[in-house]
Amino acid sequence: MGKNIGLPKWPVRMLEWLCAEEHLDMILGDLEELYQLRLEQKGRVRARLHFIIDAFDMLRPFALKRPKGKHKLKSTIMFRNYFKISFRNMLRHKVYALINLVGLSIGITCFMLIFLYIQDELSYDKYHADADDIYRVVIPTYNSDGELGEVFGNASFRTAELLRGNFPQIESVVRFNPYNFPVIEYGDKKFEEGFFNLVEPSIFDIFSFEWIEGQAKGALDEPFSVVITQSTAEKYFGAERALGKTLKIIDGGDFLFKVTGVVKDFPEQSHMNYNFLGSWATVAAWEDVSGRTYYFGNYNYPTYIKLADDAKIENVESQIPGLIDQYVAEFQGIKASKRYGMIFQPLTEIRLKGTPLTDGAKRIFYVNLFFAIGLMVLLIACINYMNLATAKYANRLKEIGVRKVMGAGSGSIAQQFLVESLVYTLISLCLSVFFAVLSLPYLNSFADKSLKMDFFSNMSLYVFLLVMAVFVGLLAGSYPAFFMSRFKTINALRNGKLNIGKRSLFRTSMVVFQFILTTCLIVGVIVVDKQLNFIRDKDPGFDKEMVVTFSANSNMNEQREVFKNKLLSDPKVLKASFSTRVPTGRLADSQDAAFLDPDGVKDITFRLPYIRIDDDFLELYGIELLTGKELQTTIPSDSNQSFLINETAVKKLGFSSPEAALNRRLQYGSKRGFITGVVKDFHFESFHSPIEPIIFYNSPEMEWTVSVKIAKENTSATLGFLEDNYKVYNPDRSFDGSFLTDSFDRQYEPENQMSRVSKVFSTLAIFIACIGLMGLVSYTLELRAKEISVRKVLGATILSILLMINKSYSKTILIAFFAALPLSVYALQNWLDSFAYHIDIGAGIISLAGLVTFAIAVITICSQAMRFARSNPVKWLRSE
Repeated sequence: MGKNIGLPKWPVRMLEWLCAEEHLDMILGDLEELYQLRLEQKGRVRARLHFIIDAFDMLRPFALKRPKGKHKLKSTIMFRNYFKISFRNMLRHKVYALINLVGLSIGITCFMLIFLYIQDELSYDKYHADADDIYRVVIPTYNSDGELGEVFGNASFRTAELLRGNFPQIESVVRFNPYNFPVIEYGDKKFEEGFFNLVEPSIFDIFSFEWIEGQAKGALDEPFSVVITQSTAEKYFGAERALGKTLKIIDGGDFLFKVTGVVKDFPEQSHMNYNFLGSWATVAAWEDVSGRTYYFGNYNYPTYIKLADDAKIENVESQIPGLIDQYVAEFQGIKASKRYGMIFQPLTEIRLKGTPLTDGAKRIFYVNLFFAIGLMVLLIACINYMNLATAKYANRLKEIGVRKVMGAGSGSIAQQFLVESLVYTLISLCLSVFFAVLSLPYLNSFADKSLKMDFFSNMSLYVFLLVMAVFVGLLAGSYPAFFMSRFKTINALRNGKLNIGKRSLFRTSMVVFQFILTTCLIVGVIVVDKQLNFIRDKDPGFDKEMVVTFSANSNMNEQREVFKNKLLSDPKVLKASFSTRVPTGRLADSQDAAFLDPDGVKDITFRLPYIRIDDDFLELYGIELLTGKELQTTIPSDSNQSFLINETAVKKLGFSSPEAALNRRLQYGSKRGFITGVVKDFHFESFHSPIEPIIFYNSPEMEWTVSVKIAKENTSATLGFLEDNYKVYNPDRSFDGSFLTDSFDRQYEPENQMSRVSKVFSTLAIFIACIGLMGLVSYTLELRAKEISVRKVLGATILSILLMINKSYSKTILIAFFAALPLSVYALQNWLDSFAYHIDIGAGIISLAGLVTFAIAVITICSQAMRFARSNPVKWLRSE
């Protein structure tokens, strides 16, 4: 039925499998009549579409097969028999079974590991009871011309007050005042800590904490009170009760804080990880805050809000511009809302999306990328099983024919092969759990995580494993099962071999799809590797080698030249310099600027960030002075400053050349002076960002960082010398020196992580794809064995046979390669665009990817073809 009038085949097969035999002929007859009528009236496409809809419509209870009581026992026995047959076939064909199990196990293992990685990333900050109602306050700034300037993940001192008093939709606001690296002491225990935060009591209304000692109410009401984490309590007090004890904070003086509570540590899946939460009331007791009247500027205070029930964040955001204009005065005739903004970022997006409107690839990109890689590996494994299964089932047609003669229907044949697929999948799943446990330490090392297979608390892992078993079993086994069950009994018994003729298109398509995915992975690995090499090899415009940086305190700043001379007394210390920031940092500091021309003040409308440096900075970092003179050792007054600018600043200021910028009078913040020099552009920030205009000047104000250029010989002794001198000026703190090259590399750690992980998974995917291709080649060559033997008898050489076989597959690989190119180039170009400076995906990369793809394919094909090319023709022609 349906052979001559073009009925869609798969709906017919579906009805044959699902419908009871007594109703099947009637249903198919009616559908065929309707199809013929619509074919004449509406055309082939619409007739086929209606036929499919009608086929599904006929799957009604009356028409379906119904197992009766006695059939249930038969079904149980039958399925038990299917399992026995499956295991017997595995034992009979050990190599085939091993290849299938290895392929599926690797595919499932990769996807399982990536599932754990993604699950961990998506779980960040979701442990808070009201996570969906919590937002971080982000401040974007704009230049006078409306161009986006810096975007800050923190707010100003009084931003929280602005929000708290003007929005009934906001239930609670909290702000943090962080103090970095304080030294904390209790008895004979003294530690340098990472952070000590002063925070408002409303933190306990917004975020979720589990209390071990004390309670939220009143814990942070009094000055010099502190709530600490459980691990911190154990660190300082051991097994003693921490509540009521006193910690001494050493930070330019001794301050005593009373412990008023102990909470459980922040989970690893939190973008915050604070061990000390001091009371906000301490801020006023610690220093005079009456001068902090600004709502914008000095963005050092992380601020969060929690919405009231049923409130919409969009309603708050729409009122922000008007509120800014109400509280902040115009500047140079421009409304404050044109210079400042306010973004409310959902708490659960902070980890994945970082700070909004900023450059660089976000973690969400890598989450999506790893999911895509995991899915590709899994699909390749499933397709690999399909091809291998179909190839091996070619020798089981007589078994199918005999079973059909004995009364087995197409449905039971399909069930048998599906059961075999599920058996392979379940065994592979068990192996995958074992492999995943073994592989987790390596993944944790690559990805800097602490993932684990927690079967007791991670219920979604059980759901994942169940879905994987069903999905992979049905996906991998569906085609072999339904394909093999459709063969006619007489053909199966007559030939005993599978004639691929009309049905080879599907399997070939699967191999094409496999190699599309494989080519995408190959191109991806090549592009990522070349981009990272480009970053490592590209000259950043400054000398980063053998430069050690460490923090400077007030004692060092007050005696800069003395401290530098002490360092330079060691011949292995070549140069030393003080500055507010060093290359690989952020250009986060800026002030308003204007030209002081004879005819009046001319405002500079774009953002011009500054770096305060001393006279040795340029020489230490090898930054070239293009024109003018360097800064002098003697620090000038605020009214007679010397400014240096970079080439980008020259261009943005509208000068025709660096020389044209010299001697222009300039006001920068409260300082006035002249542009006395222009330096060559260099990459202060990472290659994710374009080079920004920068202004440099010297000042008696506090500089935060010391840079030291050292000799390559005996670096450990030199570092020890630097540490000894550091301790003289800063005895309470540990030496925090690090090489600038390490800071440079850390800028690209997410990309390096992605490269390492994707290389591992891509290699496994390519391996599985090769097994799939090997299966198809082996299957096809078995069918062509007599042809190859005849060619050998007639004088064909091994080389000519190998060329013939490779030629038959070259079209398949070519189609896959050219289909994969636009997909991979599009995805990778989006990633490359996150860098301001990147490679181009040109002919060289495409040629290399093509060469690698074809080399892998040829080696895989030849590994099987050689076996047939070298075989004795008598083996295959014996029966002729």
